[in-house]
Amino acid sequence: VVSVALLVLFGCAPSSSDSRGSINSASVAFPELEGKWTSSCTVSFGEGVISSLEISGSDITSTDVYYSNTDCSGSEASKEVGSYSNLAGNSFDAGGAKNYTTSMKIQKFDITPLNSSSKDAMNASNYCGVTSWESNTPLDALGKTCDLVAIPQKDTTIYRGISLTGNAIIVSDYGTDSTYSTSSLVRILSYQKQ
Repeated sequence: VVSVALLVLFGCAPSSSDSRGSINSASVAFPELEGKWTSSCTVSFGEGVISSLEISGSDITSTDVYYSNTDCSGSEASKEVGSYSNLAGNSFDAGGAKNYTTSMKIQKFDITPLNSSSKDAMNASNYCGVTSWESNTPLDALGKTCDLVAIPQKDTTIYRGISLTGNAIIVSDYGTDSTYSTSSLVRILSYQKQ
């Protein structure tokens, strides 16, 4: 069964009380983060997934493509695409990396089964409370609960921690609460600049 690893993006960012080094305000965009970033193949709920981020100014698009095999070979099974606006936050240097504590507003979160097997499995499991999935047809999942994960409503503020070292970023999601804690992380992913 396809699963939503809600709001991908993510690595370890210290809370403000953990911050070391100087904190510099960066209110709209982080030019050094702009561009496309892609993860290696990871495993989520028994499926292979390749994640990517595209950052442009204060806009972010995240894409997860799930594969039928855990090594990301075989056919593409499903895709999740989230878009976010109003990227803002602070940056500080620590541990040899440039770190960011950021916020952004979710604008959409679409889920698309990419073949008939995924469509049938999603319909059979009443995935996201829906039994009318169609292959290659995106469904707006904002406000729905998928695999016990509540996807926020449009314009909900989401908080992220980002750590940049060279051509790699690590992104951590700490949900709709600005207080960072390891227990609130949904997923941590490493991305390489493309």
